[in-house]
Amino acid sequence: MTAFKTLAFGALLFLSFAGIQAPARGETLDRSAILQMLAGGQFDELDSRLERIDDEANAQKRPEGDLTRAFRAFATSDPAVVAQLDRWVAERPNSGMALVARGVNRFHLIRIMRYDEAFRAANEAFALDLKIKERDAFVDAQKGLAIEEMNPVGFVWSLELFIDWGQPQEVEKWYRIAVNDLPASPAIHRTYLSAYAPWHQAGASWQESLIRLQEITASLEKGFGKDPDFAWLAGYLEYVKGETYRLDGQPESAIAHFDTALAASDDPEYRLGRGRAELAMGAHQKALNDFVQILSDDPDFGPAVHGQALAKEALGQTAEALADLDRAIALDPMNPLYLTDRARLLRKSKRIDEARRDIDNALPLGEHDPWVQVWRGTIYEPIDTKTAAGAFQQAAALAPSNPLYLKRYADFLLRHEDCEAIAAIELYDEACRTGNSCGDKARELETAATALKTKMSCPG
Repeated sequence: MTAFKTLAFGALLFLSFAGIQAPARGETLDRSAILQMLAGGQFDELDSRLERIDDEANAQKRPEGDLTRAFRAFATSDPAVVAQLDRWVAERPNSGMALVARGVNRFHLIRIMRYDEAFRAANEAFALDLKIKERDAFVDAQKGLAIEEMNPVGFVWSLELFIDWGQPQEVEKWYRIAVNDLPASPAIHRTYLSAYAPWHQAGASWQESLIRLQEITASLEKGFGKDPDFAWLAGYLEYVKGETYRLDGQPESAIAHFDTALAASDDPEYRLGRGRAELAMGAHQKALNDFVQILSDDPDFGPAVHGQALAKEALGQTAEALADLDRAIALDPMNPLYLTDRARLLRKSKRIDEARRDIDNALPLGEHDPWVQVWRGTIYEPIDTKTAAGAFQQAAALAPSNPLYLKRYADFLLRHEDCEAIAAIELYDEACRTGNSCGDKARELETAATALKTKMSCPG
């Protein structure tokens, strides 16, 4: 298997506990009710309601998914939610629920800012900024656990952080601590399993990762296989195999594994993966069917709303796709992927001012995502060539080994008869030679470069 292709945010990775759902056995607390209480400053009520769900989940009087789903309400980039979470913590500094909720929010903001681990290492200022933000989120989770030590969400995000940082010893340490307090938490076990997915195992081959993952999964199935909150275990290994192929750019190979995973357990995370693979291979109606099914159970699940929009776009349903993107952005207003994709469709609909608004709003959290920058260049090119040039150049710099962004920059320079296109095309050719077959596109650019040299007397 070839090296994994890097994804932009929305391929993102969503909350590790998002897929853990089961029919509620007690009082539910939906997203709108949570955010309404938060907006109104009803912090005592929020604490009370969340603590009740936490207690009932720990006593196995309700599915743990009710609790993790409640906390997912805080995974939004809405500035009003961010401000109210700060206020909740300030007014109730000893509220474990407030601290964990703000931690979830901070982790979410970090995730939608982060495009590529390799780029983070190369860009020291950005990497340092994210590291500080990650530590702030971790501190919130840890303080929350010190107060509410039986809240699995705090453990989940502590584990997630060490997985992201590539610190397996810390993952093992915190997993042991977590299961000592909450031995039957599906969210904790599922997060731990995710550490052994090939895309998190930089030091091991994907085969070695899957063998280890199979061993741990089999051990968990012996202990929890009959627990309905662990129904997802039956399909987890096949889901990871499917994601491995999907992330590697082999959606056709991924589909069979997702099918097997879903046959074992109809989990929304598995269905989301299959829907994304179906989109990638052009099976747009099948993808739409998967996203629709996810949303029938969880209408506030942003990644599925976004996937549904992309499927409708591919099927030519532009107005309906825009409506879905409106919904996704209402859930996560500063999400750069959602804003960029709506900007694309608004541009397609000749609504240029609105497209420019969205792509500008995508910048605060998406400045380091080449997908945001390349579409900023595209949208600005007819009205502001200088801004467009900077955006295309930034996209190429952010993804120096990705021919897609290098070609878009080279094409822009060729359209404006700029001799810098020669160097951009050389970088594109190099990227094509080192693991990407560009075929006719490379030859077309080389021909264009030769013509440009002659016409503009470019040096070299």
